[in-house]
Amino acid sequence: MVAASLARERIYSSDSLQSLKEVLVPARLNDLGAVAALNRRSSKSFVERTLSPITAGGLRQSIMTLVQTSLGGGVLTLAFAMKLSGLGLGCVLLVVLGLVAFLGMDVMMRGAVQLGAADTATLLAKCVGGWSGPVMDFMLVLYGNGAAIAFFIFLGDFLPAVTKDLVLVAGITPLEVQPQVLRMRCILATLLCIVPLSIPRKLSVLRFTSPIALVAILFTALIVLCKCPELFAMHIGRKGFGEIQWVNIDWGFFQAFSVLLFAYNCHLNVVPVTTELTDPSDARIEKVAFRVMLVELVFYSLIAVSGYLSFLGLTDQNILQGYGTSSAITMCRAGLSLTILLAIPTSNLPTVMSLMGLLRLLLPVRSRAPGSAPLLPADGSNAEADLRGPDAMRFAVTAVCLAAQVSAAIAVPNVADVMGLLGASVGTVLMMVLPLMVLLKTRPKRYSTARFWFTAILLSAGTVISLASIVVILGK
Repeated sequence: MVAASLARERIYSSDSLQSLKEVLVPARLNDLGAVAALNRRSSKSFVERTLSPITAGGLRQSIMTLVQTSLGGGVLTLAFAMKLSGLGLGCVLLVVLGLVAFLGMDVMMRGAVQLGAADTATLLAKCVGGWSGPVMDFMLVLYGNGAAIAFFIFLGDFLPAVTKDLVLVAGITPLEVQPQVLRMRCILATLLCIVPLSIPRKLSVLRFTSPIALVAILFTALIVLCKCPELFAMHIGRKGFGEIQWVNIDWGFFQAFSVLLFAYNCHLNVVPVTTELTDPSDARIEKVAFRVMLVELVFYSLIAVSGYLSFLGLTDQNILQGYGTSSAITMCRAGLSLTILLAIPTSNLPTVMSLMGLLRLLLPVRSRAPGSAPLLPADGSNAEADLRGPDAMRFAVTAVCLAAQVSAAIAVPNVADVMGLLGASVGTVLMMVLPLMVLLKTRPKRYSTARFWFTAILLSAGTVISLASIVVILGK
């Protein structure tokens, strides 16, 4: 690092073209130690790079931020989607929709770099015109708040069960509290964790908590996988459980499609993560998008297939509802609750930024645009000397969003289906419509003609099926 800094100083201090040429020759750079420093960096093994500290704007931090955005209580409905579509067709859908998610993320990230967009609304505005920016901000506000309400509802389901399990395991006298009261208290108690995590204006503050989501989902997947053989042998052929269904062609296909599509939806944070990504080259962008998709595909496949084989025809929408009380299942519920606790402030940050953008259109405010400052500063320095004005507005907007989300989750405990429909509809715009617009606008330089048209056709077909899914779900 010292050698590279010395080389950079010599380059900046060059006062003529000739002196700059003298510094930039390979031999001179090698004398300064820049080449050796780069060689040492490139010679690091995969294990050394993996175990090195997580840095803001790095590949691992970007990957974990996007994975954590998509993970949450929704993964527990994947086995139910397998029941609706059949195991074989469901696995095909998982792979195809993973490809859709990968191509969508890749196109959006390349487009954000090429067009210089710092947020999702700006990216859309640069593709179809300035009128679309406020529209996208409004849709992001609806989607973000809807997803957060669904998260709070899941917490209202998980935490009372965890509390009861802990009481039984500890041998304590059961709590004499009405279920609705216990649920409300559990949801309100989550604010003790969520509010402090919602204060930072940069996602880098949460990068050290990101691995918790991966650990919780991996542990849940392993528990579901380990219990699968015993439960499969116990339930196969029994009344109600039935046999394995490989392909179901009926109206349930569209609901399964929406559930599996929504599981991959991390696109709310794709553009902010791209803005913060160190050296956002095409190769690094493709690595981030592919690895995010791969991590999600592996975890989702484990939970979906194992969960369906465990309960077959009686697979519940919440897969953990089928298990009894045990230490392992309690740990799964607790781990997923913690994952959702971390997912709420992560997804709320871009939601708050979009709402602030709308408020600035309605109420003239002398401040910087919400997308003008990076969420993840590369050097960790404080780029702005005075943030009291923007921060005061952000705190107020965050408080209003959290209050509305918690109130809705407490008042309407069965709103999960409605929020799922809202998320799937707006998620379709984020995952397929917006990437398609960016693709047609930018035509990524390194995309071959075949890849360009394959991406365009796949995103278009996915959009049509998603629209049909919304119609079918509303019809039911």
